[in-house]
Amino acid sequence: MQLQNEESALNNAQQQQAYNQSLLAQYRSAAAEGTASIGGSASLTAINNQLNTLQSKLEAMNSRYTPRYPAVIALKQEIAKTQQARRELIAKLNAAG
Repeated sequence: MQLQNEESALNNAQQQQAYNQSLLAQYRSAAAEGTASIGGSASLTAINNQLNTLQSKLEAMNSRYTPRYPAVIALKQEIAKTQQARRELIAKLNAAG
């Protein structure tokens, strides 16, 4: 039963990772295309919302799992990628305007 729960959590984390990677690609594409003037603030809001969601999930997972649990590690990596995308978008917004 515990193995099933762990496999399920890992599967959920992997699905979330795939979703976040697609969002990250979209954010980077939008920033590279120079859509910062109109869509930049909306993109930044979306990144902030995603980051908040990921951090909430991490808090919940930290209460149940150890820091070395694979799904926790994957989620921390996604948070780091999302934070990097946010920094890149902010830099683009600042450069554009």
